[in-house]
Amino acid sequence: MAGALMQLVAYGAQDVYLTADPTVTFWKAVYRRHTNFAMESMSQTLSGTPNFGNKVVCRISRNGDLLHRCYVKATLPALGSTSVVDDTWCNRVGFRLLKSVELRVGGQQIDKHYSSWMHIWTELTHNTDMKALLDKLVGPKGVDGADFDVSGTGPLLDLNIPLLFSFCRNPGLALPLIALQYHEIELWIEFETAANCANGTGTGSLSGVELWADYIFLDTEERKEFAQKPHEYLIEITQQQQASCTAGTNNSIRLTFNHPTKFVTWAIQETAANNAGDIFTNFTTNATTTTAGTTSCVLQAKLRLNGQDRFATRDNTYFNYVQPYQHFENKPDLGINVYSFALKPAEHQPSGSCNLSRIDNVNLEVTPVADGASIDVYAFSYNVFRVASGMGGLAYSN
Repeated sequence: MAGALMQLVAYGAQDVYLTADPTVTFWKAVYRRHTNFAMESMSQTLSGTPNFGNKVVCRISRNGDLLHRCYVKATLPALGSTSVVDDTWCNRVGFRLLKSVELRVGGQQIDKHYSSWMHIWTELTHNTDMKALLDKLVGPKGVDGADFDVSGTGPLLDLNIPLLFSFCRNPGLALPLIALQYHEIELWIEFETAANCANGTGTGSLSGVELWADYIFLDTEERKEFAQKPHEYLIEITQQQQASCTAGTNNSIRLTFNHPTKFVTWAIQETAANNAGDIFTNFTTNATTTTAGTTSCVLQAKLRLNGQDRFATRDNTYFNYVQPYQHFENKPDLGINVYSFALKPAEHQPSGSCNLSRIDNVNLEVTPVADGASIDVYAFSYNVFRVASGMGGLAYSN
């Protein structure tokens, strides 16, 4: 008897749990047919002057049936001082350039993203190869707070900055333009100042600023269905809170977040006068423009819900390394802290959350190492976006 046949007949009571009444075979490929569609990227019109420190509004044109990915394209000027070694654009300068991006539907704010959130999200969710690609889109990044390039002057830098709203990341959440006949979709963009985008002196003007949107075109039958039926989308939104904190003491920060929340993340940064590393991505106490930091700005932290400890006080390694290892599978830079209520918080499929709308007092107690520091806290939460009668809005208020 051949060895393989011997394995086949070696069938016992325990095998019932593995192969009795099988529902899948590995030896015949199975696929599903999809609806017919097409995609095309189109440039949008910006209202206002797109330059450092300015605000612009983009009203999405109704060129297609659904709205999916969006990118901001811009060219940074060359920095002109060879005598200043730090006169370079900061790490991930594309994210820094977008101080905030707000999504509005019918005048209502649906979601708002900030520059530090975009950096933190990609640090948590992008693997090494994706981060290398991101360097090509938004500018390179040094390790753990160090500046990437200290060569003085540099060439023009072309940026293609991906927006990270739910409808951009997940095709199943693409905004149904065809069902929003009476509501405009707008992106309100605030650009950071040139000085805050550079390690050193940032001057000059932006050029070639455009917003590109990917449109989805549906076949006749599905198009009619989208136009006529109401829709409900489980979307992910971001909430932000900022505060100042004092080193060596326990700082209790009351968080005013709502909604079922998948995870909370926070990062502390020293004041500009004390920050010797990158102006944007340094969350350490000892990084310089040429060397990576080794000490996080966070010493320890814990979360309290209605006066009760959600978990015991843990040091920064738990939030910086253990939590990402358990829930994200990617290593963020030193100083990026996260606590997840979900098993797989980066996935759209719910896998756990904490409904902060039902908790009166939520406090983050954190002990910083850096004095005179500021802290950014973000909550990544669920909400429901409803579309009916040609209009759209959030089911639950922020």
